[in-house]
Amino acid sequence: MNTCTLENLINDELRWREVELSLLKVQLLRDIGNVEHFPVSYRSFVAITYAHYEGFTKICLAQAVSDIFQSGVLPSECAEALQNYYFARASRQRLSSLSNPQLVRALIEPRVFFDQAPRPTGEELLAISNMNVQTFIEATGSIGLCIPAFEDYRRSVGRLVDLRHRCAHGERLTFDSSKSNAELAHDVFELQANIILLMHATALALLEHCENKQFLGRP
Repeated sequence: MNTCTLENLINDELRWREVELSLLKVQLLRDIGNVEHFPVSYRSFVAITYAHYEGFTKICLAQAVSDIFQSGVLPSECAEALQNYYFARASRQRLSSLSNPQLVRALIEPRVFFDQAPRPTGEELLAISNMNVQTFIEATGSIGLCIPAFEDYRRSVGRLVDLRHRCAHGERLTFDSSKSNAELAHDVFELQANIILLMHATALALLEHCENKQFLGRP
């Protein structure tokens, strides 16, 4: 499988997203001393950091799925994780619509039937929302991808998703009154740094996964 398209996409996505994430830090730093502006900048920082984390994860995974099946891989050749996520439900629906003769043929030649399934395009992943810890695991697991480094950033993802949820639903952000604005900013900068590291870890793991064709099942 040629991973040039995926690698170019990843590099481009990281490049422009990291520019925006850096500008968010500059804006929050500028507003540390402004009582009225700081909460607004903080809210923007959280919401946009989350948006980049979710968008990057979905877009890169969707490209990988598209590349896998455009390379000619058959459903029957895929690892079990891909078969379960992308083909199990559709195959069940197809079976239920078959006539008796068609059903017999499918049972006699199950691999032929399975390989006639429509190929996923990655759109399934783009439709995902709320990229919390469990959703991240399910999305990456849909192509059999395991990211060992994720355990190092699990708490950061949970924290970011919780903050983003409150921002997105218009809830008032309650800050730790024992901390100064500078300390609050430092905490959220560290949170963002961990999310960026996770994005890079995801990119590296995804490229290795595709280059080594780990999406294929065992012979």
